[in-house]
Amino acid sequence: SFHAILKESTNTSIKSSRTAHLIYSNDSFALWETIWYQYPQYRNPIMDWAISFLKKAAPWKQEKLIQIFLELIKFDFYEGIFSIVYKLIKTNQRSFQLIAVEILEKLYDTEDFKYRTFQQVRLWMEQRKSEVVYETCLMALSTNIGKDNLAKTLQLILKMIHSNQDSANDFKIQNLLSNLMNLMRVNDIYADSIILFWKKCSQLSSNTFNFYSFALTIF
Repeated sequence: SFHAILKESTNTSIKSSRTAHLIYSNDSFALWETIWYQYPQYRNPIMDWAISFLKKAAPWKQEKLIQIFLELIKFDFYEGIFSIVYKLIKTNQRSFQLIAVEILEKLYDTEDFKYRTFQQVRLWMEQRKSEVVYETCLMALSTNIGKDNLAKTLQLILKMIHSNQDSANDFKIQNLLSNLMNLMRVNDIYADSIILFWKKCSQLSSNTFNFYSFALTIF
């Protein structure tokens, strides 16, 4: 909540002006929420400022801003995802990709946003409109977002392997699988999905994917 006050200041001996000030009760998010949703035309410049701020902010200040981003996205998921997460990714800078992944992870940790978060990552993966978005999605799937949706994640990986025309992508796929396997080693409930995945991999043409040499690098 907030209230407004008017302050009068004298600029010259013959002219004075009044300035409205919004006074918030120690709630910085209320200010962000008011500007973000009542003045959508300012979202882009706000994000431009936020990105420049994140570049030089101390870790605790970065974390505070990330928490504000999370609350804004929870208020309006799809608008927030594109105005905040997508914009961070499209900077094409590793540090902001990592912040985007952190936001996606924290969203996924919130029960009401698990399904939507995974679906958004999967959609970006399948569309593959941008290489930097695609790489960020690979990073996101290397976390619990991919592990908890293992069967669907492995289906995505199979599509990646089958359509892969660039050997440079082998490392990205290998890295994603390696991270997933490390997350899953301690739990046998994933065994059936993993075995089925490797069987399907082994059936792929050797021209499409060198399965055996690849598998040896994972285990």
